[in-house]
Amino acid sequence: MKLKNKIYFIEFFIILIVGIFLTTLFFTYNKKNEDDLKTNIKNIIEINKYNVKETLKSVYSDYESNKKLFFNIHQYTQNKYLQSTTTDLETLKQSIIKKFNLQNIDIDIFLIDKSYIITNATFKKDIGFNLSIIEDAKNYLDKTSKDKKIYVASNISIDMLDSNLKTYSYAKIKDNLYFEMGFTFKNPIYKKLKNNLDNIYKKTNNKISLYRVLDSSNNAEIYDNVLKAEDLTNISKEQYYKTLQNFKKDEPTTNKYINTIRLNKTYKESVENKVVYYVPLLSKKDNQHLFYNNFLMKIEIDISSHMENTVQIQNYFIVFSVVLLLLLIGLYYIIKNSFYNPMVQLSDIFEKELEIKDKHLLEKKDEFGLLVEKYNKLYKSLNKEINLNQNLLLENKRFIADTVHQIRTPLTNIMMNSEMIKRSQKNDTMSDFIDQINASINMLTNSYEDLSYITSSDTIEYKPTNLSITEILSQRIKFFTTISKVNFKEIVTNIQANIYFNINQIELERLIDNNISNAIKYADTQKPITINLTNKNDIVSLEFKSFGYPIKDTSKIFDKNYREDDSKRGLGLGLNMVKGICDKYSISYKVIYEKNQNIFTYLIK
Repeated sequence: MKLKNKIYFIEFFIILIVGIFLTTLFFTYNKKNEDDLKTNIKNIIEINKYNVKETLKSVYSDYESNKKLFFNIHQYTQNKYLQSTTTDLETLKQSIIKKFNLQNIDIDIFLIDKSYIITNATFKKDIGFNLSIIEDAKNYLDKTSKDKKIYVASNISIDMLDSNLKTYSYAKIKDNLYFEMGFTFKNPIYKKLKNNLDNIYKKTNNKISLYRVLDSSNNAEIYDNVLKAEDLTNISKEQYYKTLQNFKKDEPTTNKYINTIRLNKTYKESVENKVVYYVPLLSKKDNQHLFYNNFLMKIEIDISSHMENTVQIQNYFIVFSVVLLLLLIGLYYIIKNSFYNPMVQLSDIFEKELEIKDKHLLEKKDEFGLLVEKYNKLYKSLNKEINLNQNLLLENKRFIADTVHQIRTPLTNIMMNSEMIKRSQKNDTMSDFIDQINASINMLTNSYEDLSYITSSDTIEYKPTNLSITEILSQRIKFFTTISKVNFKEIVTNIQANIYFNINQIELERLIDNNISNAIKYADTQKPITINLTNKNDIVSLEFKSFGYPIKDTSKIFDKNYREDDSKRGLGLGLNMVKGICDKYSISYKVIYEKNQNIFTYLIK
């Protein structure tokens, strides 16, 4: 992986890890914040629910302790009224209060006709009210119609018109007249409750409202806000109940007040920066024994500070993330400019093998500066050595070229004189010696041609022409006949006629000569060297076969200066020269060992 990519990867990894850490931290804090809020809300609900329930229970204890008294007061007051039905009800009320010495209880007297309408009362706001609307009251009136008994209600209700907690007693005194009494508890707990809830709102901005849900006539339900009863001082009870909405019991509704009581379930909703809870206060068991009404609390909890805190934390998180990102970007550019870019510059210079002249790199006082200084020293030293070696190579090349040139003339003279001796001899006694001389001359000539090609191949352009491989191969085999003869080796040929290829003649001869000379040099004596030239499907195959030991490493045989047998001296350049010629003309080559023969194959398309 490149250093640049490593830097990108490290930067990405750091950002990922820090991002995961910050995100986890943020969501963990948010969750804790939400959990704390839920716990606080739960505590608020439970504490207020407990306080309200205990308040209502304390009122009910007053009712229980005075239940028999209520019955006696009703019986006595009813008898007094029957003795003189023209008696003023207010006067009767005051006499009863005095008679029973009522200090913590107030009373009211009501006269009700057969249609359940209050026709006269000491509590004037109830006059004209139809009690059939109140299902509990209607049930008691129906009972007393049948048996003429006095019934004291088994629970307490809140009279919305004067904000008092009351219970009632009922009796039928004539066919067309009912007698009802109301007993008001002079218990300050209700007002204290209202004051406490008002104080909570002032201190915490959490508003708590108390509602009641009660059964109405016609199988319906109604609800109202208990703590707002004092606002109804200028309205009659009949008028008040007309303002309330009726909800049929057998019909579903989305009203949260009704559903809270119906399902005895807490509801929650969010309104702007508040969370609103509708909480049932009394279980069905409690309600049977305490109140005619079901009660619920509506708690509006201000979460604006919580929301502000959450937004503030989000802002902190965003700012911190941005700052961290900027720091990482800055770190990236510092690493890039201080480390990566200089390394890239140095790498380019090293690749181009140039002296470092960049002023910015030369002026560095860190490890890069030290590296630049040492590199420049090494570069100058190596350049000096390279120039020296190049001069030596050039001189060596010139020496070889001059030597080759100097060899040509005496070599030609030796060849001519050898031929003259062969022609002038009168018998064959000297033939073997002459053949030995000619073989040596031919071997020397072959080496001379190799050296001549090697020293000139990089300066002379060897242009290809369309040549007859058949003829040139035959000529070169003839050239090597004497050499093979004195080495006790025979060349066997299978050469197909009229095979042509576009190649330079000198280069073709070098390819052929090196393969034949190697075969003669390394092949077993008294065994044939086979040379095949065939053309099949426009693919020419030139094959050299020789018996001998298998080549140890066929992958290196064409390498420069490689020798299979160090005991047999040579230049070590022949097959490397052949490889260069094959590459030039796209000639494929391979070496195999088969049937005790080393086989060099060249395929020409």
